[in-house]
Amino acid sequence: MGEETLKKHLEKCKKSLKRKADEISDENIITPRLWLKNDIKISDFPEEIISKLKKVINENYDNFKINISKRLLYDEDIIKIDFNNIFSKEQLIGKNSKNIFQEISIYENAKKLNIVSDNCNNIVIELGCGAAELSKTFQAGCKNNSSHILIDRMKYASKNKFDREILEKLNQLNQQKCYNNFLVRDTIDIKNMDVKSYINEDKEKENNNIIFISKHLCGNAFELSIEKIISYLKYIKNKNIESNNKFGIIIATCCHYLLNSNTYCYSEYIKKMLNINDKELDYMIRLASWGTIKDIQSDNFKLGKKVKYILDKGRCEYLKLNGFKNTEIVEFIDSTYTKENTLVIAY
Repeated sequence: MGEETLKKHLEKCKKSLKRKADEISDENIITPRLWLKNDIKISDFPEEIISKLKKVINENYDNFKINISKRLLYDEDIIKIDFNNIFSKEQLIGKNSKNIFQEISIYENAKKLNIVSDNCNNIVIELGCGAAELSKTFQAGCKNNSSHILIDRMKYASKNKFDREILEKLNQLNQQKCYNNFLVRDTIDIKNMDVKSYINEDKEKENNNIIFISKHLCGNAFELSIEKIISYLKYIKNKNIESNNKFGIIIATCCHYLLNSNTYCYSEYIKKMLNINDKELDYMIRLASWGTIKDIQSDNFKLGKKVKYILDKGRCEYLKLNGFKNTEIVEFIDSTYTKENTLVIAY
């Protein structure tokens, strides 16, 4: 390596290290890392806390009336109908197939509930979008008739994202059919985004499906997202154009154990149902990590899954309180692909 090349390489590395340091500083962490900062492990929990939580969760679980629908919508026939020639055979049997199947199933679940359609205006807002692979799948399912807003706090190199591919198909259809679909990417933390800044007033007056999607949204990034969504829904209602816009949320949740009683959206609901306090709720939330362990026959795994379902049920109830008539929890991918295999859907 030449001296000038080495110098440029080192400068690049320094910038990369500084960027990574900025990204993981406390100010930029979306989910407050309560358990990491306090160095608390489940193995250090007081035994009486574990015993109490096991008792109250198992005794009261049925009172939540949690119904988990199972819609694994990624079989060969579905792919042939909605994604013909989009994915090669090699892709569908390769290492990335589990991601493709998840993306297809998320789209198909949205389509099944008429949250998204290929014969009307779709505005797809992907939260924590990364390279925008899920948005690419939605665009294909919508037969390219969709606008896309891509939100992620990380910067992605052009070669690692699908923005250009989405934009090319979008522009082509705009020219062919005189549509006004658009693409926006914003490098911003979810807690700082303002949905109305991405959609102009003329577009708001059209008949739109406005759908918020993600695969997967960790910890209280879900809570931050729904607060922004609820705020935008109220804004639309205040402008008296609610009838022009149909809202939907379809988000794969994960990393529930990163939540705590302060960041979770509906702590009062859980505490009332289980008759526990804030501290006990914090302990309970940490047990959600058991829901992803390998031994799926163990009591710990079953308890961890119950905790995750309870937390997602609370999220559904919170969304109902804030303008969404229908909510559900759906198993959308087989657990052999990922144990984080449930969606929270609201519309």
